[in-house]
Amino acid sequence: AWAHSIDNLKGKLFLTGGCILIGVFLAVFGQIYQTGADSYLLFLGWSAMIAPFVIIGQFAPLWAIWILLINITTILFWDQCLNLHYDQQHYLYIVLLLINGACLLAREILYNCKIECLQGRWHRIVLCLSILIISFIPISSYVMEGYHHTSLMLAAMVGFLIQMSFL
Repeated sequence: AWAHSIDNLKGKLFLTGGCILIGVFLAVFGQIYQTGADSYLLFLGWSAMIAPFVIIGQFAPLWAIWILLINITTILFWDQCLNLHYDQQHYLYIVLLLINGACLLAREILYNCKIECLQGRWHRIVLCLSILIISFIPISSYVMEGYHHTSLMLAAMVGFLIQMSFL
């Protein structure tokens, strides 16, 4: 990526490929040297290692990959470390909505600052769709389940408010 300059598309594609290969390296390394670590640590390390490249690269697809890694890390951490009761599992959707909402807010602020890599519309659409899908899950669970927990009702209300704000 450095040889082709990260200012042009070829260099940015090489940088993106390198960031993906960091994850492949971590996965292979984790399979060879069994440490017994939780799998969320793989994604946490991967997202931390590529964070400087994401900032330097200023390439929207690389930002999208990084946000996906943060979402996967959050989901795996929630599942593997928190050991929450079933009543509290639905708070995960609120946390994911906060993370993706913060990413959308940061994208809009940087868009208004005329950051070149964020002048396209596809990443706004992808973030909005992810927020809509995440907010729809607790609503559908609330409708389908016969019993309702506090966390499910709260997540469904937040999801409903988000769904209404997009209308």
